Amino acid sequence: MSTAENSHQQQQYAENTARFGAPADLKLQQDAENSARFSTPAKLQRYEQIIGAFSSMTAEERSDLAAWEVANVSGDGSKGTSDWPKWDEIIGRTAK
Repeated sequence: MSTAENSHQQQQYAENTARFGAPADLKLQQDAENSARFSTPAKLQRYEQIIGAFSSMTAEERSDLAAWEVANVSGDGSKGTSDWPKWDEIIGRTAK
């Protein structure tokens, strides 16, 4: 690698660090966020909420969910029933 290329990479690294934070800081921040969102207790709580919400859904909501699953859940793991955008609305309604 030439001196000019190395200098350019160092400049890019410095600019990105100033803009976004040090890579180690970003990793810590992302790890904390992932732990809060995807830790086993958080996932279990979310699934419990979904199960509770499902039992109080209207026929129309169940139909909407079924249609969303057909269009979005392919079995490749990218999306599942728990990703349905209306869960929060229904959970909020049933939690009251």
